[in-house]
Amino acid sequence: EVQLDSAQRRETWMITREALRNAATHGEPSQVVVMISQEGGTVRVRVDDDGKGFDPLAVSGERFGLTGMKERANAIGARLTLSSNPRQGTCVLLEFAS
Repeated sequence: EVQLDSAQRRETWMITREALRNAATHGEPSQVVVMISQEGGTVRVRVDDDGKGFDPLAVSGERFGLTGMKERANAIGARLTLSSNPRQGTCVLLEFAS
């Protein structure tokens, strides 16, 4: 069982929810997998989809969902990594100390 304080729990939920919403809205995936783990003092939440993907460098700064995810990660001292390529799906990885 992963132990989180209330801010970590809230922001982790909101980031995960946004990653799932983005996958469903933009990615057209046939499968989305959410993995939550804790190794030592590091919590990892990973959302992978097999959707159409995108070029993260081509995304404008006006994407409020992605911006909000980054702001939420910063609020709890977490690192948010987004990786995607056209036609190869998307991975959102959130990592922070518990």
